[in-house]
Amino acid sequence: PQVGELVLVRLISQFRRAFKRNDKASISMSVYLSPFLPTSQIVCHSTTSFLGHLVNQAVAHEIIALEILFMLLELPTDDSIEIAVGFMREVGAFLQENSPKANNVVFERFRAVLNEGSISHRVQYMIEVLMQVRKDKYKDNPIIPEGLDLVEEDEQITHQIALEEELQVQEGLSEYRVCL
Repeated sequence: PQVGELVLVRLISQFRRAFKRNDKASISMSVYLSPFLPTSQIVCHSTTSFLGHLVNQAVAHEIIALEILFMLLELPTDDSIEIAVGFMREVGAFLQENSPKANNVVFERFRAVLNEGSISHRVQYMIEVLMQVRKDKYKDNPIIPEGLDLVEEDEQITHQIALEEELQVQEGLSEYRVCL
């Protein structure tokens, strides 16, 4: 449980730093000017993907997933919507099963962003594909892929860490002793 909490705290901290870097400079233009994604966008994609798997495995509570989604969808840009769509593909099946009302709110926000028309056609298409994935009940994006259900349900410990909570990020592993 301590390792799960340590990983979760580090991922949340890393996501917040990367997301804040994107807030100040619009990286939409840099995506078109460069064949490579900006580092902060790559970090957001990778941390949300990892956090999605932690939510699916019940290491992290679904509230963190919802907080991330609402943060990404609050002031939509092409980049934030792209990250939100990818994250929703990871956690959508879990949210549909465990928090259907909150899941519906998220999709209503996606629909509103789509109707506003303030994002590129490519990102609009990504939202439409996500809605089709939802309609197909996430058949290609299961909550837990076959063979990865490693911890018995009664032995799982779910950490409830809020996105805006003050975190104590530990840079070293000195507190955790590994016994072989």
